[in-house]
Amino acid sequence: MCGNISDFSKALWCVKLLNFERNQTLNNSEDLPVIILEKNDYLVSINTIDSCLFGCGGKPNALPIGDCILAGTESDCSVSFDDGIHVVFVKAFIAYNVSFHSRNTNCHFLSGSTVKLSHCYVESSHNHGTSFCCFGDLRADFCTFHDCTMGGLLVTGNAEIENSEFFGNAVALEVREKGGLVVKKCKMYGNNQGLLIGPRAKKCVVEDCELYDNKRGGIYVTNCASGIVIKGNRIRDSDEPGVTVMDALNVSILENEILSNNNWGIFFVGDSQALVKANKIQKNQSGGIVLKAAEKKSVIEYNDISFNSGPGIYEEGLYTIRRENKLQGNKEERNQSTAQSEAKLCYCCKKSKMNLQKCCKCYTAQYCGKECQKNDWKSHKVVCSRLLSDASIVLDYVKKPITTGHLHPNKKILQNRAPGLQPVGPQYCKPPNMRTRFIVKMSAGFQVDEGSVVNGPANEVNLYDRSLTLDRKLIDDENQIYELVRKHGTMGQLFSSFWKKLFMWVQGPEDGKLRVFINEFPPYQHW
Repeated sequence: MCGNISDFSKALWCVKLLNFERNQTLNNSEDLPVIILEKNDYLVSINTIDSCLFGCGGKPNALPIGDCILAGTESDCSVSFDDGIHVVFVKAFIAYNVSFHSRNTNCHFLSGSTVKLSHCYVESSHNHGTSFCCFGDLRADFCTFHDCTMGGLLVTGNAEIENSEFFGNAVALEVREKGGLVVKKCKMYGNNQGLLIGPRAKKCVVEDCELYDNKRGGIYVTNCASGIVIKGNRIRDSDEPGVTVMDALNVSILENEILSNNNWGIFFVGDSQALVKANKIQKNQSGGIVLKAAEKKSVIEYNDISFNSGPGIYEEGLYTIRRENKLQGNKEERNQSTAQSEAKLCYCCKKSKMNLQKCCKCYTAQYCGKECQKNDWKSHKVVCSRLLSDASIVLDYVKKPITTGHLHPNKKILQNRAPGLQPVGPQYCKPPNMRTRFIVKMSAGFQVDEGSVVNGPANEVNLYDRSLTLDRKLIDDENQIYELVRKHGTMGQLFSSFWKKLFMWVQGPEDGKLRVFINEFPPYQHW
């Protein structure tokens, strides 16, 4: 046993000598030598480690660490792996209460290794690939994977992870290429992508986990044939679908809460097939479940699919078996929120009236008629500008048109319009008066890029009025408008699965600026 060693290099030498003398692999943890690290920051580099310790798998700068137990005595005991070396965990290795910081360094649990991490902290600034990769057998509990530039942990061997956290990573956790993963009672939040399953994962069981505030989505399953079970998890507040299944078969999605995601609750695309049973799928911004280009028979049964800002279930095809689903409060019709105040009181006399006239400058104050407006002007003029500022935002006027690919060569009729919509173009509607408010259609979404799971496409907001005088793409403050459209808008009649639309009031452009009103929206328009 090596106790109270503050020099990491000497500790590795101690382990190497012990294992050389025994001349055998130590499979029993009771027989493993122990390195106890005192409170310190240990830098592992070519300069701090004896050159005799390097060399493994044909790589001269590979540092093998194994057949030992590494334990930190303090909570702030850390080991940093410097650039230019390859750390490989081999044979049997146990770490307890140690922070690992990887720079531009690979840290791999090799095939044939048995690694146990407990109460450890893992961080990586490697920007060319996932720094921590499991090719062997890994068990981790009460660990934290944080701020890993290219991903928290990649599993292609076998891993069991419990009671751990993944946050601030490019991908929280990933299993693929015949890897097997069991993850239970873990939290994955604030990552670019949550859990990524596939391609070609052999097995993945996700149970009793919390996945929230992940930018690209909660769970993404792609190109897997079997062995995927997603059960009893809470998946919420993702910027994209809570669960996406792409070209994957025999996926079981059971007893989860999939709530308040900014896209669909569950999104199926391509050659996918699943059992979706006893889930609570509520308050998702695009809808509950969509099956896009589905060619396999999925079963959707006993789910509570309610209060989604889009269809409860939308399917392209007739392959799905549906049984005993509770569907209520979903926005199935083409309507939109008006976001108007329920108060219908004159700002001057305080009398209730339905047809009140708004101030033509702030579009917030409302009056019975000209007499009340005139009598209230002395007090209202003090706050008029502030009310206008609170009710609207001013955007840079974008000069890049969106008509390419949307109009016929004569630029008079939009292509791919749903049947029954009123035509658009200058011959169907007069140009708007830019000095007063007028209605535009805002469309918010993104184009699907199957090859970009981690980074994904950027959000996009397009707008046009019925005369097509204003026909643009927003590039300034588009995220705020994007969120408004996703929350208050409705699916288009063609049900583009990643796009929603919202009719909004705007004024201008004037002096290169466009004012967009965010306090209330006009009724749904049929163009």
